Amino acid sequence: MKLDERLQNVAIIGAAGKMGKGISSLILSEMALTEVRLHAKTHSGNFQLHLIDTNEALLASLSLYLRKELGSYAEKNIQKLRKYYSSNPNLIDNGEMIEDFVDGGLSLVRLSTLLESAKNAFMIFEAIVEDESIKQNLFKELKKLSVKKPYFFTNTSSIPIHVLDKEAKLEGHILGYHFYNPPVVQKLIEIIPGKSTHKELVDLGNELGKRLGKIMIPSSDAPGFIGNGHFMRDILFGCALVDELNKEVKLEEALLMVNTISESFMIRPMGIFQLIDYVGIDVVHKIFTVMNTYTTGETFAHDLITNFLTAKIYGGQDIHGAQKDGIFKYEKGKPIAIFSLEKKSYVFFAEEDIVRTCQEKLGILPSAHIPWKVFINDKNKHEKLKKYFSELFSMKTLGALCAQKYLLKSKAIAKKLVETNVADSLDDVNTVLEHGFFHAYGPSNDYY
Repeated sequence: MKLDERLQNVAIIGAAGKMGKGISSLILSEMALTEVRLHAKTHSGNFQLHLIDTNEALLASLSLYLRKELGSYAEKNIQKLRKYYSSNPNLIDNGEMIEDFVDGGLSLVRLSTLLESAKNAFMIFEAIVEDESIKQNLFKELKKLSVKKPYFFTNTSSIPIHVLDKEAKLEGHILGYHFYNPPVVQKLIEIIPGKSTHKELVDLGNELGKRLGKIMIPSSDAPGFIGNGHFMRDILFGCALVDELNKEVKLEEALLMVNTISESFMIRPMGIFQLIDYVGIDVVHKIFTVMNTYTTGETFAHDLITNFLTAKIYGGQDIHGAQKDGIFKYEKGKPIAIFSLEKKSYVFFAEEDIVRTCQEKLGILPSAHIPWKVFINDKNKHEKLKKYFSELFSMKTLGALCAQKYLLKSKAIAKKLVETNVADSLDDVNTVLEHGFFHAYGPSNDYY
């Protein structure tokens, strides 16, 4: 069955969640565009998208979000719409076409809290909590009620696909399809076949990704894949560096110093502990658990992560994408305080002047330093990064020396991912970090 046919009946489980709603928007836009391409209208009655979630309140608000996203999509793709609508005499100007596309697209949507709504789907996307047993039970239930032998696309960021396949007895009808947050904005999808995944499903997944305008990077079916394979090891190194600094300074200072090193000194969009907050400390812990279960020779755990969870510090984002308090307390998305595990309360930067103290201990940034926001869009980025890192690696301040160790560790992690066949190439690792994590450069480079 071709992709156009499979797109006629699709279900998304966890559709109202943080990842699910973005995936819902992407799939709905492609379904509506496919219908217009095939029928010159969006009311053919041949397409249905079942958006399923247990949260009725969030599900009810999903239509407003989808209307807005469909409108933005239509405006950006107006040339395609003019071409596809050209045989429809009832639609002349752009406004009419956009209105028809949005209204018709929403007419494809069926909101439901019941899994049974997915029974006739040809493709089922799963975007629920990163919990192995919950996912396994979901796939078992879906297999039981499905009548079309659907293909399953799981958005897991760490659980081996062959494990889900085996436990739910999906017979190769499952593919790892790891969108990055937020799915509508992020260009990257990691595509992960399991040991028995059908080639037709892999080909279909690649075709769909191309239609969605995504960069498709293959990963082997190793726990954590490429993205979290690097990120989780990056976290462990950051935590170890905190332990080292904590011998000389307070824990809050060590945390803030490593966060500053991994952001400012390494020119990343955010520091490692702010990134942990963004993902969610509880989510990081779940991924650690998965990687511990299925990886030999390494231990994925650290007392820092455990201690923050014990203190009920979780981080993560709300459904609208706003950052929740975690290791840091946030105001308008910016860190304003850091949590003290000893005091069980936040230490505010303005009150304690902890930021200035840490900056003095780390030392100055290289004179060639440019903030990540500037570097990311700089046409001369390569030359400027080369100059910056040349200066950084010649410095002997605490901040520079720690950054040097961190950067070399990141490079070693990338190399190991290729040596163990998780990634096909160092270029693929670079692509995942540059497009999935918005790094200004990949760990495999000629800068240092």
